[in-house]
Amino acid sequence: VVCCVGRDGKIMSGVSLFNSKLTEGEKLDMIVSASVHLVDLLVPEKAFYGSEHEESYGNAKGVFCTLDWAKHKKDPSANAMFRELVSESNDCNNNRFMIDLDIVMNAVFEHDLGGRDVNVLEPTGFVFHESRCGSTLVANILAAFAPERSRVYTESPPPVSVLTACGSSRCDPKKQAALFRDVLYLMGRTNDLMEKHLFFKFPSICSLHIDIVQLAFPDVPWIFVYRDPVQVMMSHLANGANSKKAKCLKTRYSPSRETQRLVQRKTQLSADMLSPEDFCAAYLATLCDSILREARVSETGRMVNYSDLPNVLMDDILPTYFLPFGTKFGEKEKQNSLLISEVYSKGRHGKTKRWVEDSDNKELMASDKIRQAASTYLQSVYIELNEHTISKQ
Repeated sequence: VVCCVGRDGKIMSGVSLFNSKLTEGEKLDMIVSASVHLVDLLVPEKAFYGSEHEESYGNAKGVFCTLDWAKHKKDPSANAMFRELVSESNDCNNNRFMIDLDIVMNAVFEHDLGGRDVNVLEPTGFVFHESRCGSTLVANILAAFAPERSRVYTESPPPVSVLTACGSSRCDPKKQAALFRDVLYLMGRTNDLMEKHLFFKFPSICSLHIDIVQLAFPDVPWIFVYRDPVQVMMSHLANGANSKKAKCLKTRYSPSRETQRLVQRKTQLSADMLSPEDFCAAYLATLCDSILREARVSETGRMVNYSDLPNVLMDDILPTYFLPFGTKFGEKEKQNSLLISEVYSKGRHGKTKRWVEDSDNKELMASDKIRQAASTYLQSVYIELNEHTISKQ
């Protein structure tokens, strides 16, 4: 667990993880010097009430500790997910602290006006995805192509907390976007002056909130990673259609409004009547729908098919889309990308193993229920994603 803060702001468990002896001044000194990092965030919904010009975060609180970025840069696949980097960072195991975000942002903005000991990295690129589709490989390549120059946040909680905290019509999207900007500003501060590139791979649920991300960062390049409908469903349901581990089924008993509307539009059924296979497909289609809706309106973003990985990253996305014009991306960077592509993207705790292509096997083993669900809910959006991919080439 990355953090132990309940929605009421109280520490629920793992109290020993937190250092209660630090004064507010000591906490702020570590934050403004960028010697500690934001690892979690408690955002009450009321943070987004009122006008965007009201300078308050509604009692939002940040959790900080020192991340061992060197471990991630050395082998991104060994600590592929942010929670693993946190657990492998010694300081985060017993020295975290929590502090009001209003106080933090006032302090860092004041410091950064004249300070030269900290760089503030602007986001270089965002990665959205439908999960189980090669997105972690993408994040690993972003971390490995030039590790000394790159910082990659792979499914870190703070941006997600901002994007998913609002559940009512009382929320002001501009205020939500403003907090999202400030959180990424905080996460982009670094005292490692070699770092130049800042990437975020968001959890798949964030695809439903791409409108807020675009409102906050309309000029930052973004991609959406997706996969053949049958293959991606086979990955999600690898442990069985009723597995509690299936990410696409986590909201089965409390589906989002978007999923309910999509199911009604496709089949005139209620989402709670669907089989696990149908709900999985409908949920994934909801993510794809949200992305395509944003792409149609803003004419931004690039769609990345799993079948084109990793070459499309090295030959196109990184050198011509994500990285600023004139940034070096030569043979060394390509070789680094190829090397990380040859190992399983989630080789946790140093258990690195070679990656094996499994698409044909997934197609062969797919049940009729999975094929039918993929056809009903996912095939049409998959075709449109492919068309969007071709049109941008």
